Amino acid sequence: MRDNFRTLVDVVNLAWENEAQQVELNDGAPRPIAKWAKRKYHAITGAMKAAINDGILIQEEATLIDYAIENDPDHNVGKVFTKLENLLSKLQEFHTDFPVDDIGVAIESLQRVTVEHVTAAQARKNALTEEDVKDIQAHTPVVTTNINTSVVNKPSPFVTVAKPGLQPTPKMLPIPVTNSPKIIKVDVIADVLGDDVLDAMDVDSLLGDNLELAAA
Repeated sequence: MRDNFRTLVDVVNLAWENEAQQVELNDGAPRPIAKWAKRKYHAITGAMKAAINDGILIQEEATLIDYAIENDPDHNVGKVFTKLENLLSKLQEFHTDFPVDDIGVAIESLQRVTVEHVTAAQARKNALTEEDVKDIQAHTPVVTTNINTSVVNKPSPFVTVAKPGLQPTPKMLPIPVTNSPKIIKVDVIADVLGDDVLDAMDVDSLLGDNLELAAA
């Protein structure tokens, strides 16, 4: 191990930097090594444990990536069960403050789950090949929902709908009223001024002036 330690460190450094560069190019790029070991020195110590405990000597980047994927924490039964225990603890705290009956039933069910249950569930999942998954998807019926259109299209009682065939009555605009010009008749002038005065006046000029004044 001592003779290969320098190479192991170099492999971890190279693989770690390559993953970081891939993420810079593509934010959604997978990082199996960083997921397996949160820090670079965790990856180095993890690779050392792989050699000491499992006899896996990591001297190439591909070997490190395979080991990281195989030891993905999401697939580690012990770590997954620890997450379940933490979830159960939080539910119990919530149920203490808010004693909802259904949550109490869920807690009782979760308390019966053991590490063996999780291990068996993982084994069943891993036993499914890609062809099995495709076969399940192909034979899974598509669930459709029948919608009652008579209910959906029913008008709301809060919306006023115009009756068919009836057109709204147009709003009538007020008719502008204009003042007709006041015309003084000649016979009225004669009654007021007398015939002698009227004879001395230019009647046509008087009427023209009166009409212009009225029009102004």
